[in-house]
Amino acid sequence: MTVAQFSRDDMLLYQGREEGIRLTQSVIRLDEEGYAISDIATELRISEEEVKKILEK
Repeated sequence: MTVAQFSRDDMLLYQGREEGIRLTQSVIRLDEEGYAISDIATELRISEEEVKKILEK
């Protein structure tokens, strides 16, 4: 593995984490605003199961 590949892989991992954090924050915010799980899923274009999994933690 070259340094360039390592850096690119690290960047992709970092971006994935950042997107996950933003998604989690959005789910929690919409839940606190009183949105139904189905509405959160529709708004964020994820499954209802994903919304439930985030809210369980």
